[in-house]
Amino acid sequence: MCMMLYMACNRRMPIISYDKQNPSFYVEELSNQDNEFFRNAYNKFLKIFPDNYIYKVCAHSGCGCGFSYGINPIYDEDDIEEENECKISTEKLIAYLKSNIQSDEEIKLYSCITGNEMNQMDSIRTLKVSQMELGKQFKLNNRELMKIIK
Repeated sequence: MCMMLYMACNRRMPIISYDKQNPSFYVEELSNQDNEFFRNAYNKFLKIFPDNYIYKVCAHSGCGCGFSYGINPIYDEDDIEEENECKISTEKLIAYLKSNIQSDEEIKLYSCITGNEMNQMDSIRTLKVSQMELGKQFKLNNRELMKIIK
């Protein structure tokens, strides 16, 4: 199962297209997805986040799994490479939020394991974007809403 990351905002956010040569971070409008699963998720999120634009945010992994690092043990070179890719993806997510948030708004990030989009949120926390930085580890939690403020 994959961790997914969704973003909601009261205005259009910049789209970052998938780049096969550099897939470390991309942002897609959830309403433009051809997949029935994502169309259903979009309709669910419209009920939770009315009047918001809703996006799917992906790391190099093609999902939200690549936004977590410092959690799993490192056994070999492949693990080191994956850990570095996760840090790059997370760094790009933080940079995206910092460069796009406005002082009077809240950007909502909802993380969940695929299939839990329709389930109740387990936790809600508010984070100042200025306090978001790379540390020793970073992890997205299942069914968590993060309200990002300036």
